[in-house]
Amino acid sequence: MSDVSLTEAQRASLTALQRTNSVADRSSQNLTTGRRVNDVNDDPVAFFIAQQLSQEGAAFAQRREEIDQGISALRVTNGAIDTIEQFSRQLEGIAEAARSVTDPNQLSQLEQQFQEIGRQIANVAGDASFGGVNLLTSTNNQLNVQFSDNEGSELNVQGVDVLNGGGFGAGAFSDGEIQIDQLGVTGGTFASFLSNPEEVDGLIGNIRDSIGRLRGQAQSFGSNVALLQERASFNQNVANELQAGADNLTLADLNEEAANLVAARTRTQLGTQTLGISGGQQSSILQILEGIG
Repeated sequence: MSDVSLTEAQRASLTALQRTNSVADRSSQNLTTGRRVNDVNDDPVAFFIAQQLSQEGAAFAQRREEIDQGISALRVTNGAIDTIEQFSRQLEGIAEAARSVTDPNQLSQLEQQFQEIGRQIANVAGDASFGGVNLLTSTNNQLNVQFSDNEGSELNVQGVDVLNGGGFGAGAFSDGEIQIDQLGVTGGTFASFLSNPEEVDGLIGNIRDSIGRLRGQAQSFGSNVALLQERASFNQNVANELQAGADNLTLADLNEEAANLVAARTRTQLGTQTLGISGGQQSSILQILEGIG
């Protein structure tokens, strides 16, 4: 017996079933990925615009991370300045103690303490490095923070030499050692106080001037921290908005997709049943014809 041809109604039902299954598959995929645009074939315009927005958002987010690194570098710098200021106050205290000492041996001991604290100040300045950048040991050092890919959108923070001019006066330190003679003490030794007690006032005055300059540097670096914090917040907001724009173009409405999937499955069941009924009718007719024959 020859093959039985499909009726026009059956072909229409099969075509409708194929379309319905395609809708169901797509809704299922969208529910799984959470996106209605999963590749360029879904919506070329939306796909490429969303891709561009996502790339721009990622660039701003990356710059945000670099800004955070800059903030950390400046906080390390200011933390070092605070420590140096505290050590400087200890220098001032030792100088005050030397004012009333008349024993040369005691003066020598105070001088040794003074020099040891000076070495610690130099150590702190040398250790105040973050990511290979130290803003306290040279005016040639610089922290550069790029805000975006646009030329000129950046912040440059110039380094200082807190041991020579940027905090303590020029020549106050040499090879990590504090130079007492550069702070107003004749001969560079506390023994000078025995014959020139007024030099204690000069030493204390120089230390206080140094503390004042250190505070000025801390204020300058601190203002840059505040600036970077504001810029970091801006970059994060821009990155979020760009990503939101990309999502608006590509994300699926999960409620809508779920409803589409349920409807498609229902239509599939009905279509299958319709085909079954149609096939059953044809089978009955064939049986009747075969009985007649």
